Amino acid sequence: MNRFYLCIFFGGMTYAVQEVELNPIEVNGMQYKLNELNRNVYFVDSQAISDKGFLDSKSLFTSLPFVTFSDFGLGGNIDLRGQGASANVNTQVLLNGVGLNMLDSSHGVTPLSSIGVDEIESIQILAGGGAVMYGSGTRGGVVNISTKKRYEKFYSSLGAEYSYSNGSRAKIDAKVADKIIDGLYYTIGGNYRFVEGYRDGDIAHLGGVNATLTWDINPSNSLQGEVSYFKSLQATTPLLCFSTIPSPSISDRSKAGDGEILISQDRISSTLGYEGKFGSEYSLSLKAFFHHYKLGYEKKISRIWITPI
Repeated sequence: MNRFYLCIFFGGMTYAVQEVELNPIEVNGMQYKLNELNRNVYFVDSQAISDKGFLDSKSLFTSLPFVTFSDFGLGGNIDLRGQGASANVNTQVLLNGVGLNMLDSSHGVTPLSSIGVDEIESIQILAGGGAVMYGSGTRGGVVNISTKKRYEKFYSSLGAEYSYSNGSRAKIDAKVADKIIDGLYYTIGGNYRFVEGYRDGDIAHLGGVNATLTWDINPSNSLQGEVSYFKSLQATTPLLCFSTIPSPSISDRSKAGDGEILISQDRISSTLGYEGKFGSEYSLSLKAFFHHYKLGYEKKISRIWITPI
């Protein structure tokens, strides 16, 4: 129980007010300590993701609260709490606990497109200053993406989807997974996506393969290995210049710009990790990983027409 005292000073005299007892205030049946506030996380599981039928990871994240995207030309970065152009170095994005965005690379693009929607087990979003417990580069917050690793019985899938909305969208994915022996699990998967933009010449090809091996040595100790490769080619054209069109109309918005732009992505990632629990209060997580990510222009040609005065 808390005790509250109030004294009022007026005209050189002191008037004592009766002591008031304040009872603790409970919110939703729980009392929070300051250090517990950092643990409030927005959580999305695989069932909720599957129910929405998203074709790609960016569409999935666009639907989530707190999440916006900052795009500076080569692609979009997840932005929490309005980081703008510096979102890539102020919002940390983790894949199974390993950073997807290199925090010293402000010009980089987080390769969300390299993660298939069907591979995601859960997403955790921690927005706000409480994320500083995860280290530097977390002023906006932290997003952790966990992928599926353990299947108790043989699982296989082969799927294809197509949609049209200002351009065609197609996706093909395949996956096999199983338990080899008690405590030893594997997954192997691959996916390919084709995306057509609303302008002529806006086309993207994206594909990747991945594999994981998980060994639960005993209920308290496990080893995990993961390797993945992703490749994409995105073709587009520069912005339209209506000064070169004699009588521009609404239909002209879908025309290609004058030039050629080809952007490529390559991502290779491998991880080896250990997780252990010691009693009911202590746990240890160790990870060693290799991460290679290359993003750049294969071709960038823009033609500029100048009308003489």
